[in-house]
Amino acid sequence: MKQSTIVDRLYEAHPDLTKQQIADSVARINEEISNALAQGGRVEIRGFGTFYLSSRAARRIYNPRSREGFMVPGRMVPRFKPGKRLRLKVDGKPAPAGD
Repeated sequence: MKQSTIVDRLYEAHPDLTKQQIADSVARINEEISNALAQGGRVEIRGFGTFYLSSRAARRIYNPRSREGFMVPGRMVPRFKPGKRLRLKVDGKPAPAGD
């Protein structure tokens, strides 16, 4: 799903807001998540999931044509761990009561 589709669906659910207001809000949420990760933090959205950083180790890779090997440095990569409600929804199961 693209960001524009999210904006359209939110606009249908909230016609009292303009599309521009919704688009600005969605963009701001994306920006805040990105900023938190860029600063080494994590973002937890209860029931949905957690965005966090994980370190990827340096490793040796090879050019398949020349068979020349070289090192790729380690780096931080963003990860996402789905929350319980999201996992259940994707599996087609109902969320437990009180959750």
